[in-house]
Formats: sequence, structure tokens, C-alpha cells
Amino acid sequence: MKNQPPDKLAFDIEGMLDEAASESAPEWCGAPLHFSTAYYPPAELDAALDHWVFRHAHDKTHMNSRMWRHSVTVPDNAQVAGHRFALYTTDLRCEPWKHSDRHKACQCVGNLMYQAICEPCE
Repeated sequence: MKNQPPDKLAFDIEGMLDEAASESAPEWCGAPLHFSTAYYPPAELDAALDHWVFRHAHDKTHMNSRMWRHSVTVPDNAQVAGHRFALYTTDLRCEPWKHSDRHKACQCVGNLMYQAICEPCE
């Protein structure tokens, strides 16, 4: 609202529409919207990440969700020995800017993790 005359108002229409869509969305009942070691099929992991991004599109927290994402190293339609193969990754490495004591009290898991899923063999 900088440089706006006092009789003019500025609105974040996109933010207001996003907030309304988020508030009207049904309650989530799929894979967790956070890191989990439990098994979920690829479609559920993808849907959960899409939902997380939808809910957090404007607050930048979707970058730090720690959720499983398709690995960029394996295409979505990869086949291994006649099986559909999906590779997911999540970044659980430490974020040093969040620690003031040079990691002495750090409890971060600390790894880039991978999960390979063979859908027919679930």
C-alpha cells in the first residue's frame, strides 16, 4: 500500500481467492501432510503433496514441507523388469540458519532420503 493516496485501498485479490478456496476445501484424509515413514502408494503421495502446495502456495512453507516428492532423476513412467517403478525423495538435512549454537543442540535427521516404490508389488 505504499504510495497509495489515502482515499484508495489496495487488495490482494489473489490472496483473498486463495484463502477462500483453502477454507472451503474438504478436510484432508489422504497421506500425511508432513514427513512419514509409513508406506503410501505413489498416487496418495502425489495427492498429499499437491494438497500441501495448494494450502501453502502463498506462504512459502511448501518449500519446507519435508514431504515425499517424485525424484527428478527417474521419469514418472519408468519401468524396471516389467514393473512400474517410482522413486521419491525427501530432504531432511539440517538447516543451519535455524540454529544459533552451531548445531550443538541440533536434532535434525540430516539426510537426503529416497524411497523406491514398485506399484505392482505393493
